[in-house]
Amino acid sequence: MTEMQRQPGFPLRRTPQDEITAEPQGPPQDPELQRAQVRVVVPLSPAERVALQTYLERIVGRPVDLDVNLDATILGGVWIRMDDLVIDGSVRARLDALHERLCANCRIPEGAGPATNRNPA
Repeated sequence: MTEMQRQPGFPLRRTPQDEITAEPQGPPQDPELQRAQVRVVVPLSPAERVALQTYLERIVGRPVDLDVNLDATILGGVWIRMDDLVIDGSVRARLDALHERLCANCRIPEGAGPATNRNPA
């Protein structure tokens, strides 16, 4: 369902369904506070959280609010987004980069690769 629906001859209006599915609006953001979305595989210890927050505050030059979420898909390390800045220190990103480097000049010989029926009956 679309967020807004148009009735003939009337301006756009919200529907009751839109109110149910709309993203919740959080409290007003402090313009001086930088929000950082953080993904990790295991919960951060209090010392790790403080160290990460201090590091990010040095980068952006203002206070940072960490929003830490557990995400097993990154396999390890940490993934951070602050507005349009992404810091990807995840194991997944490192494995993807390694795969790209190893396969950049690969040429698979004919007949090599996944097992196929090489002797058709």
